[in-house]
Amino acid sequence: MAKIATKPTPNFTFVALFLCHLLLIALTTDARTSEAQDELLQDELLQDELLNEARARTITRSSIIDARLQSLYRRVRCPVCAGQPISESDAPLSRILREELAKKIEAGASDEEALAWLVARYGEGVLLSPRFSSAALLWLAPLLLACASLLVLRARTRVRLEAK
Repeated sequence: MAKIATKPTPNFTFVALFLCHLLLIALTTDARTSEAQDELLQDELLQDELLNEARARTITRSSIIDARLQSLYRRVRCPVCAGQPISESDAPLSRILREELAKKIEAGASDEEALAWLVARYGEGVLLSPRFSSAALLWLAPLLLACASLLVLRARTRVRLEAK
């Protein structure tokens, strides 16, 4: 008798288990990937939010410091220009003064501390409106002397008129 070649019958149980295994791997991998992607997305959103907050603080701080500096620049006289504030001057010395004031303010000094440092270094003449001090009496002395002289002359003339 001749042998008839038969095809081996596949074991459907093994194939079904194999396909279920592949499906389970695909689903868990997809779930893990999805969770990992969600975590990455949340981390990126958090980093973006923190970065935006930091930028906003920097911009706000920078704009506040710039406003303070502009106010200070308008109060300081340019040593080179006649009566011009350093905010409007292009002189190299004005640029140096602006840089020094900016360093002081960025280091945390108040406006008054920065101006006091500038006055201590360059004198009251560096301010556009100098503070009143005892040295101002020297400038007022000639005016006071002239007023006192006028009062003395008036009193003498009265005495002479009464004596006649």
